[in-house]
Amino acid sequence: MPNLTIKLLGSLGRRFGHTHQLAATRLSESISYLRYQYAEFESAIIELDRLGIRFSIVAQTANNNLLIDDPIGLHLAITQDTILIIAPVPAAAGETGKFWLGLGLLSIAIFLPGTFAILGTTYTTGMLGMYGAGLILGSVIAWLSPQPKEVKASVIAPTVNNNTQGAPIPIVYGRRFITPQVISGGSIVTDLSTTDSRGENSLIGAWREYYTAARSVAAFQVVDALCEGEIQGLPDGFRSIWINGIPVRNIDGSFAYQGIGNREISYGGVNSTALSSPWDRVLGEVSVNQKLTQSIGSCTRRINNNRATNLDGIIVRLYWDRCLRTNDGDRAGANTGHRISIKEGNGAWQIRWQETRYIYSSSSFEKDIYLSVNQAEYYEIKVERITGDDNDKTFSSAYFKSYTTVLNSRLKYTNTAVSGLQINLEQFGATELRREYLIDGLLISIPDNCTVRADGSLSYTGIWSGNFQKAWSSDPAWCLYDLLNNARYGCGIGTGKLDKYAFYACSTYCSALISDGYGGQEPRFSINAEIKDRDTAYNLIQKLCGVFNAIAYYEAGSINPVVDRPLNPTHQFTNANATFAYTGTAYRNRRNRAVVSYTRNEVPNSTDYETYEDKADILKRGVEEIRIDAFGCTSRGQAQRIAKWTIYSEQSQKESINIRTGMDGALVRPGDIIQVGDRDRAGIRRWGRIESTTINTITLDNPVNLAVGGYTITCTLPDATLVERSIVSSSGNIITITPDFLNQPEPQASWLIAGTDLQPTLYRVISRAEPETHQFEILGLLHEPSKYGAIENGLNLAEPIRAIVLPSPPLPPQNLVLTAYLGVTTSIGLVWDAPTPSTYTTGYQVTYTRLGNDPVTVNTSSPAYLITMATYGEYEVTVKAIDTTGSYSGSLFASIAIELNSYFETCYLGDFASTVFASSIKALDDILQPVNITSSEFIEASIERSFSSTELILLLN
Repeated sequence: MPNLTIKLLGSLGRRFGHTHQLAATRLSESISYLRYQYAEFESAIIELDRLGIRFSIVAQTANNNLLIDDPIGLHLAITQDTILIIAPVPAAAGETGKFWLGLGLLSIAIFLPGTFAILGTTYTTGMLGMYGAGLILGSVIAWLSPQPKEVKASVIAPTVNNNTQGAPIPIVYGRRFITPQVISGGSIVTDLSTTDSRGENSLIGAWREYYTAARSVAAFQVVDALCEGEIQGLPDGFRSIWINGIPVRNIDGSFAYQGIGNREISYGGVNSTALSSPWDRVLGEVSVNQKLTQSIGSCTRRINNNRATNLDGIIVRLYWDRCLRTNDGDRAGANTGHRISIKEGNGAWQIRWQETRYIYSSSSFEKDIYLSVNQAEYYEIKVERITGDDNDKTFSSAYFKSYTTVLNSRLKYTNTAVSGLQINLEQFGATELRREYLIDGLLISIPDNCTVRADGSLSYTGIWSGNFQKAWSSDPAWCLYDLLNNARYGCGIGTGKLDKYAFYACSTYCSALISDGYGGQEPRFSINAEIKDRDTAYNLIQKLCGVFNAIAYYEAGSINPVVDRPLNPTHQFTNANATFAYTGTAYRNRRNRAVVSYTRNEVPNSTDYETYEDKADILKRGVEEIRIDAFGCTSRGQAQRIAKWTIYSEQSQKESINIRTGMDGALVRPGDIIQVGDRDRAGIRRWGRIESTTINTITLDNPVNLAVGGYTITCTLPDATLVERSIVSSSGNIITITPDFLNQPEPQASWLIAGTDLQPTLYRVISRAEPETHQFEILGLLHEPSKYGAIENGLNLAEPIRAIVLPSPPLPPQNLVLTAYLGVTTSIGLVWDAPTPSTYTTGYQVTYTRLGNDPVTVNTSSPAYLITMATYGEYEVTVKAIDTTGSYSGSLFASIAIELNSYFETCYLGDFASTVFASSIKALDDILQPVNITSSEFIEASIERSFSSTELILLLN
């Protein structure tokens, strides 16, 4: 029993396995196997059908290929090892009739198998009756993919594309299937008729004429324009040429189609030679299809001068659907005669061909008549019948089918890769011959210190000297360089205006090998693209930049590309040197599922899909989907990374920043990573300007309160670069660092401290403008350094801490103690402990009230305060902590009473007997330090007069 290998492409392959093997006698067993082996197979087909996905089914054996376009075809019997390829194909709007196998895959069981032919052998009459010869003979049905809307080149009128002025020749970068543009094409008829005569008994009556047994064979000769040249060529010879969705040559080296003639390819170099015969002439075929009768008269066609320039000849094709006469059931040849005349410009009509003969044929046949011509402004062709019209016994209907202009010129097609192909049409009939070529595209400039891998990516060794070599490549950075530089099909920007080393940096990142998702490796970014539509230079550059997540900008007379890759921050901006404005995206507008379509190079026009989704977000708010057509992508792994990149960007890179700054922004460039410290967002200030430095200390413009260990400080050097140092210790506004500075920052340079509890926000610069002299405006996009590992290695995104989560409300101070100091002046000392922790406390608000008087409120940065000029009475005090956002904590309350007698009995300053906490003594000492008076001075200055207690009370109040 032969082996049947099932190859599932696309999402079916990912869900149920790409390759399956089983012993089978019919193709239909493949679907039965999948339906019963996998319970979800049917539901998967139904879901894909709902999404507009159909399937092309190709059966391959060692010596044949068959494209299945009907569910019944799956009942073909097999007697040799067979590969069945099931590939997804998107249904184009309005063309769903071209897709026969959607839900039909699930309905094959309703058809009766019948008696079918064996794949790869002769087919039975019954099979031909059920399906038609078009399906069986040569497997020449149309491919299942959507056809372009423009006019197609066909066997009937293969050069109709020549009438479309200015049709662009494609540009192909990397390896790609392409549909060619027809340069020259026509079907050439070979007359295989034989002359014969029959005896009297076999003829009608006494007819003894010699007659011709008519038979003809047509061959299609075409010259296809493949691509702008010079190209690398076909990677696998005849197997790289596909006709109607089938490779011309099988895996074992045999031809899939009989009658495929020679081929010849010119790779499109500057010194290309002309193609050899029969492709050394330009053919232009035009359909007429006009029946020729004496009753109607002649059929005339005019070839205008725009088609007649330098013509060497005209081929007129006549067509008979049959030719015979009958008498009482006997058949014989019919007499048929025709004449062809030509008028060259204003000249007279000239009969150039005339023939009358008996022809016998029960099937259709054709005849080509070649007529040489002289130079003229225009030509007129007249074809007429010179024998009688048909009657009820004579059948000799003839048609003026077409004419073909011939230009005998050995054209070289410089800078255009072309292919000459000849195909015997005997097995194709009138079926359209759609051709695809798998080509390794343009030879472009790449560095001379690299080699091209098999997939077109680059492998670098050593240091680049700046010299180039020519080779094909799928590296998107150098493909962009070629498009910008080339003056013939590109932008024509000279190499002097392209920063080749910036392109080199992008290329090394693009060609680095990473996991392909299958256990192997592939380049990070590749492009395998066919550019065949007109577009603006800007849009085309954006497309190529989008392949490798890059932007291109113009500066200092050159174009520079910058790829989104891991980089260290190059500049920093804080409230000390910039102002900020933010723009965010609405949560409802952030997509959580990305569906990426990409092209597979296994089969022409094979589109596959890769999906990535944020399941947690989908559960919260449903599906918000985005569909992406991945330009130039032929790798599933790269498509998956594109999908991830899209979702991560929308979910995490959800804001942009507009920075207004001075000369600090002069050297910022697009693509740079900048770090931003904004107190309004962070809730604390850990940045500012430097007052002074030594080789290992920095004096800041603001004191900082740091926990032990884990902090770094980044400073701007005189050359505008950043230097980072670890913090050893901090005391107030003095920071000790390690290692020592080699080049010390200057005063007024910016500083920024980062730690595990707070990190600056990173942005990638998108643009920079100078709206005013020495004033710069920078636009940045939120940057997540952890996204690279998440996208390429499946790591989790690490969310940096960009803001301090402050207690709300702020923590209050503790242990408030009030102490009265009686002396030359009476004071009340306030001391308290700072909140625990006190990292985010910037000051305190003290409110005190002497009963009967208005309250007094003051702010202090120290955990102590001295109420001076106090008098007798009861005092109430509240203290609140203030955090970095300016918010106030709850109140800490205490009270103290100064007795009237004590107030007057004390006439000298004794030792302070304060009961204070150790953490607050110094602060209170600092407050009391300006009081410098001795007890003797107090006595001498104070005792001048005696007052009664009543008088004293009246005086003090």
